Amino acid sequence: SDGDGLSDVWEQQYFGNLTAANPTADLDGDGLTNLQESVRGTNPNDPASKNRIWYANALTGNDSNYGLALAANDLTGPKKTINGAASIMITGDTTELAAGNYTETKISTGTRNLILRPVGNVKVTP
Repeated sequence: SDGDGLSDVWEQQYFGNLTAANPTADLDGDGLTNLQESVRGTNPNDPASKNRIWYANALTGNDSNYGLALAANDLTGPKKTINGAASIMITGDTTELAAGNYTETKISTGTRNLILRPVGNVKVTP
């Protein structure tokens, strides 16, 4: 690791080594820095890649997870709450909500337009 905060696997995939990427640069002009692209797992050279699908699961999720997978036994697994997913989303992102009951008093989106897509029987209650 070169200590720049970027995922080493992501840097190798998109830059071919660990020292070519600047965490604060925005090579594709999509408004996301390389650090943000690295966290999101998106392509820093393709402005069309900035939006992604996130995952939430009220039963098996954890809001400390990254929300990158619908079912996983590690940190890539789903968020537990809609707000947990919304906290990492940008305008145009989608969160797939696994079947279950979500207890949310208020969903915080700010000025972002977010897409929530239920997968199965989803119930949201305050």
